[in-house]
Amino acid sequence: MSDQTPASQEENQQLKALMNDRLWLKVIIGLVLGLMVGALMGPDLGLIGRDSAAAIGGWLALPGNLFLTMIRFVVVPLVIASVALGIAGGEDSQAVKKVGISVLLYFVFTTTVAVSMGIFITSLINPGGYMDQGIIAETMGTATMNVGQNLGLVDAPMPDVIVGLFPTNPMASMASGAMLEIVIAAIIFGVALLMIPKHEAKPLKDVLVSVQSTTMAIVTWLMRFAPIAVFGLLANVMIKVGFSVFAGLTAYIITFFAVMLAIFIFYMFLVYFVAGRNPIDFIKNAREPMVISFSTSSSSATMPVTLKTTEEKLKVNPTVGRLVIPVGATINMDGTAAYQAVVVLFLAQVFGIDLGLPEIAVLLAISIGASIGTPGVPGGALGILLTILISVGIPPEGLAIVLSVDRILDMFRTSLNCTGDMVTATVMERILGLKRTPEQAAEAAKETPLV
Repeated sequence: MSDQTPASQEENQQLKALMNDRLWLKVIIGLVLGLMVGALMGPDLGLIGRDSAAAIGGWLALPGNLFLTMIRFVVVPLVIASVALGIAGGEDSQAVKKVGISVLLYFVFTTTVAVSMGIFITSLINPGGYMDQGIIAETMGTATMNVGQNLGLVDAPMPDVIVGLFPTNPMASMASGAMLEIVIAAIIFGVALLMIPKHEAKPLKDVLVSVQSTTMAIVTWLMRFAPIAVFGLLANVMIKVGFSVFAGLTAYIITFFAVMLAIFIFYMFLVYFVAGRNPIDFIKNAREPMVISFSTSSSSATMPVTLKTTEEKLKVNPTVGRLVIPVGATINMDGTAAYQAVVVLFLAQVFGIDLGLPEIAVLLAISIGASIGTPGVPGGALGILLTILISVGIPPEGLAIVLSVDRILDMFRTSLNCTGDMVTATVMERILGLKRTPEQAAEAAKETPLV
């Protein structure tokens, strides 16, 4: 028996129709138009004064900023409801425990592979050796003065950091948007719901189902404005940075894309050889979240669509998808972890700092651990990256060298993070033997699942 009300079924049918209505193509059109308009008003052509262009860019980005704000508005209740129901919906506590432990081990494995690829490819290409010393002098003389102040570096002993992950006040965590604390709180509530008698758990589960339905209704409205939001956000970015900024960092950018491509190929290897699926079909079915996460640079903002796609189009068992996707959007950051390794090695090469095996091992460990605490929002990796630079002895001022292109590269690594979450759900379903039952498939065909 489905927990959905007729209203929630109608809302989800609307979202399904929206996703089938070539939303991905509309978003790409918005993206291309945004790049073109931004380039015309950007610093490269100089057709419009900088102040005027900045003012226009701010207005163009307004719909996108409102879009992101409203998505973040629903993310917290959606994460809580999805994670708690994903755990409490299981009939067997041992099975839920097995899924949770397996997913965490898988995250550590793929992140280790991603960071190792970043280290190997960056060492092979040596992009720091191609760096224009004029750009270094110009950047180090101006833009670095306030980097540390703006990023808010926090240095605390590891035991305190671990204790700090657990929320003491769930309401405060929700108010501050501390996603890792929110996920942990939702897991705790979900496990508790699984342990208590069903008749006692049912009232709270009904409330969570209602919360889930309501948030997805809001997502349905918002997704209709995604192409407009993407257009404005991309136009504003190009107005600010233009294309010329890429010239001096060509080797670094090529290295970054080589690493991202290698990780993507690794993902498709897992999809084909482990999950037993056709990679082309996977990409076709997963393209909406991939494009939207690229455009918004926020895996958290894309999470509702990723949830929907995982269950609707990739046909992943809800028991797996509803647990993997919200948790993955918080702690599974393979693209970000690899990016951090690339930046650290690149800056080490720029400053002529020789990192030996001990330093490389430290870099590997810190990148893996730090990716867990990286916020799933635009630019969320910068504060963590500054911590890593200091940890391995690289001047943190060097971060200003890569800041000029970070916003663009952030789009690619966020899209890769989102893809990794969907790959994880697909692979873990196969590894754990939790394919959809005929009853689940029949129910999904009859009425659109919630998320």
